[in-house]
Amino acid sequence: MLSIQFLKYATIGLSRSVLGYILYLALTFIGIEHKLAMTLLYINGVAISYFANRKWTFNDNGNLSRSAPRFLLVYGIGYIINLVILLIFVDYLHFPHQLVQPVAIVIVAAFLFTMLKLFVFNKNLGLTESTVQRYVGDPEA
Repeated sequence: MLSIQFLKYATIGLSRSVLGYILYLALTFIGIEHKLAMTLLYINGVAISYFANRKWTFNDNGNLSRSAPRFLLVYGIGYIINLVILLIFVDYLHFPHQLVQPVAIVIVAAFLFTMLKLFVFNKNLGLTESTVQRYVGDPEA
């Protein structure tokens, strides 16, 4: 099960990342600062990733009000990880951003898959009626 999910996630992520990286290079080539280019593309990628991974990768038909805030939280953390990598390796250590960003993409992708599987689209995470009854008691008693 994990391998099929990971392959689906990787297909979506690889397609999105390759296109995103090409657009990143184009944006930075025309003069857009590397952190701004990453931010613009990250926002676009979040929307694509949510709907594609929700349905195809994790087969989630649950309530959007449950998964969407978790998804945004996880992707927000992923954004911060990516930004910190760029700040450290490009701005402070002076590595070329063209080489740092692909590495950052891989690191963030691994983090995101793990969090999407365990936290965002985990059907066993959250309160169920039996969990509430176990800790609170039967509300009808």
